[in-house]
Amino acid sequence: MQNLFKVLIFSMLAVHTYSQSSPMQRADYNIIAKLDTSLREIDAQAKVLYRNNSADTLTEVWFHLWANAYSSKNSSLAKELIEAHDPSMYFLKEKELGGYTDISFRTGEQELTPHYTDDEMQIARLKLNRPLPPGAIAEINIHYTLKIPKNILGYGYNDSQFIIANWYPKVAAYRDGKWEVQVLNSQNLFSSDVGKYHLTLFVPTNYWVVSSGNYLSIHLPESEEWEHLSEKNGYKKLSFAHPGTKDFAWIANKQLPVFPQLVTLDNSKKFLVEITTDQHVLFEKNLDQFIPFLKNLIEYTEAKMPGNLPGSFRIFCSEKISHPVAFAGLVTTDLYAKSNSRDDNYIAREKLASDLILMSLMNRLEENPIEKPWMYLGLGTYYFTRFMDENYPETKYQSRSYKDMTYRKNWYVPECAICFKPAMLSLVSYHCKDDVENYLVNPVSVYFNYLEKVNGVQTFDRVMAGYFNQRSSVIDFQKNLQEYFSRQTGQDYQWFFNGMMGSFFPFKYEIQKIDKNDGKISVDVLNTGNFNPPYMIGLKKGKRVVDSLQVEGHPGLKTFVFDATTSNKVKLDPFSWGPETPWLKQNAYIKKPNLRTLDYGLPFSARENPGVAIDPLAGYNVNDGLMLGGIFSTLSDKFTANFAPLYSFRSKSIVGFMEFFRSFLISENSLLNTQIWAQSFHRMQTNDKFLRYYVINPSLLYVYEDDEKCRTRSGLEMDFSFIGDQNFGSEGITDYHRYITKVIFHKQKRNLINPYEYKIGLEHQYYNLYEKRHYLMVNAELKTRYMYKKDRYIHARFYGATYLYNSHSNSTNTMPGTLSLIGYNMNDYAYDFLTFFDRSAQDGFWSRQISMHTGGFKTAISNAYGVGQSNRFVASVNLKMDLPFKTFIKPFFDFGVYSYLPTVSEGYSTKTLYSAGLIFEIFKDNFEIYLPLINSREIEDKYRETYEKPFWGKFSFSLLDFKFYL
Repeated sequence: MQNLFKVLIFSMLAVHTYSQSSPMQRADYNIIAKLDTSLREIDAQAKVLYRNNSADTLTEVWFHLWANAYSSKNSSLAKELIEAHDPSMYFLKEKELGGYTDISFRTGEQELTPHYTDDEMQIARLKLNRPLPPGAIAEINIHYTLKIPKNILGYGYNDSQFIIANWYPKVAAYRDGKWEVQVLNSQNLFSSDVGKYHLTLFVPTNYWVVSSGNYLSIHLPESEEWEHLSEKNGYKKLSFAHPGTKDFAWIANKQLPVFPQLVTLDNSKKFLVEITTDQHVLFEKNLDQFIPFLKNLIEYTEAKMPGNLPGSFRIFCSEKISHPVAFAGLVTTDLYAKSNSRDDNYIAREKLASDLILMSLMNRLEENPIEKPWMYLGLGTYYFTRFMDENYPETKYQSRSYKDMTYRKNWYVPECAICFKPAMLSLVSYHCKDDVENYLVNPVSVYFNYLEKVNGVQTFDRVMAGYFNQRSSVIDFQKNLQEYFSRQTGQDYQWFFNGMMGSFFPFKYEIQKIDKNDGKISVDVLNTGNFNPPYMIGLKKGKRVVDSLQVEGHPGLKTFVFDATTSNKVKLDPFSWGPETPWLKQNAYIKKPNLRTLDYGLPFSARENPGVAIDPLAGYNVNDGLMLGGIFSTLSDKFTANFAPLYSFRSKSIVGFMEFFRSFLISENSLLNTQIWAQSFHRMQTNDKFLRYYVINPSLLYVYEDDEKCRTRSGLEMDFSFIGDQNFGSEGITDYHRYITKVIFHKQKRNLINPYEYKIGLEHQYYNLYEKRHYLMVNAELKTRYMYKKDRYIHARFYGATYLYNSHSNSTNTMPGTLSLIGYNMNDYAYDFLTFFDRSAQDGFWSRQISMHTGGFKTAISNAYGVGQSNRFVASVNLKMDLPFKTFIKPFFDFGVYSYLPTVSEGYSTKTLYSAGLIFEIFKDNFEIYLPLINSREIEDKYRETYEKPFWGKFSFSLLDFKFYL
């Protein structure tokens, strides 16, 4: 794990920074507090002076008690963290949680009773004893005891350090006749008023404190309640003040030396930087890197967003801050990070720049970020990315990755136990190292990049700088910025502010038709959206742009005419949308691809939308031996087509597979997948004859997302298989055919703590092997897991299958369709499990390969014994457990029942099997080895009959199936 050192940036904002363009409320806080490090509690009293600057007479005041978000593992914050795959709060012990344990409100001599509007008591409404007219001030006195939680999201205790945020009752913002209230969220985005803060803090004498405010050497007198706290009692008194900020936070630590630095810009403007750290030796070593970088960052921010930065900062460096957070007055970020490419720690400049720019925007913009977080995160990420690109290009990198748009995510190769597909690797465009995710989760940053490209960087910078210069505070950022851009440029920006900001996929242009005649190329482009963003259209020859023009944007259909050239492709490109959004680009070939447009897999190189890719492919199985060949793939965002012929050196014949796949979007939360799959390999060898099988499998899958967050997914699959099997007998090699029809309903629930998925299927098979046979079978499977410790799960699988009708239910033989608790090779009658080394092995090493598709038992005794097999019903439970510590070993337990028919005369009886042992997870989700140690008597007897040394014969293995329905 990387050794991360963190930075806290405390902003000390001058009062004039907040001269408002419209009246805002003001709440001043005078807080006296004691930190009890042994009990991990804060005992405090606060006097709040609330000034009503609105035109309304107020009869009540609303408070946020955000610390109560940490009081329960079932709070909205805890649930939000779980949805974000962070179970840290869920696994806290009761004593490690936080929240207010006692709180009271008074005005004058009258006690005010809080009325909580939510179950978590994060929002409190106080009815005043008398109305508060415009311009009047209400004094509210609060006494409270706060329990500090273990560090969550950068708040709480950690060893000898206390990071204190959201630690006092905070007056909610009053805007446009209503109170803006919300529970705490993981991003710490909230609306807040500016106020003056004074803090008198009593801490143990061996603790240092750094805060959002300035340290005061003169202390205000406190009440008698606090007089007993003195150095002789183990406490010291510290005072801090801030003339005007939105929030106040502080950190107490046992060792905090201070490094004051004065940063002077080229224009002689000065910024005071007070650096506090518990890693002073390491910090001093890197100080020569930190200060020049900080100067460049401040210079850039002042030029692009003038007036946003406060005149001084406090920066706190520590290795004990476990989670970065950002809110007004306090930002945590990485300062140092380990790098395999460097011998020493280096300053993680990307994070410092990102969070400092974010803080400067939060200091200026007053709009509620809960409602429109894009203005902070989107614009902040845009400016940060530009800063790093323009000043520190060495922080960029190149990476190789698979093109997900070329294949489905779970791409697989059948009957190739050893296979490779290296040539699909392609170089991704440059992007900032620490900001790749922002292009995915925060596309608004890319939208601002688009706005810059449309206007030109000089015009964009001039308008944005002028916008920030002409106002001190922004109430409706989006509306004001749109109006300002229109005034400065004389253009209408509805397409940007209403189109792009209102749609995740705002680029709706499609190429409809291409004609080439009379020395001209005409292209019809249709806008299927409601807005008309500008774009570029051009002709390309390979990667080279032959001709292009900038289009202002248009509704409906428009035709463009180019002079005919040797170009083979027309491309629509919405400028630089970022490397992770290839679906926004539209391409169409002027003529069908020929050999010259084929893109060969080697050498590795960046490829841009070729017509066909050819990649080498190799594989091995026992009956076909070594197989070499290639895979021909279409590179299209509309469909997938693969054709993979392989030459078998053992059977001296051609084998392989082919696939066609296309997905149709039915609605915003549903799609229809269509697929035709075909494959042919050899399943066994007898009398020097290689017996082949072949499968043609068309299928339809309808998938539906049940909620907005895509936590629940349902699917209905219809699947038909035409299967041909070769047999060898007195008449030589003959073929017999089987027909399998399946209807399967799937449902999947995504949840970090207890996810599950289940499927219920109906299957019919008909075949004529010596006589007509058919059955109708119903089966069900449920897979779930429970996180009992962070990242540690107990896994459970339940499986059952029975026949509604079976023409050969009284047969004692293994038939195509026979049920089994053990996934033998012979039981893969539909060839669903695609990576068996030897489909005919009944003894020897290859017979120990099993699949988890049936009853899930891991005991690879020969299927010739018939143990666990039935022509009536089977049911099983499979359990496995992650050990409390990280390891590739997992214990398992399997239990099953099945209907057993020893002879027709004896009739069916019900038998039980069980097995327990260890799983060795060699490659997660791909390759596992099993060692059953404790087994039911019937299984143990078969081991003794089969192997001279039964212990070594117990080992089995599985190449897990890569095909996932949903």
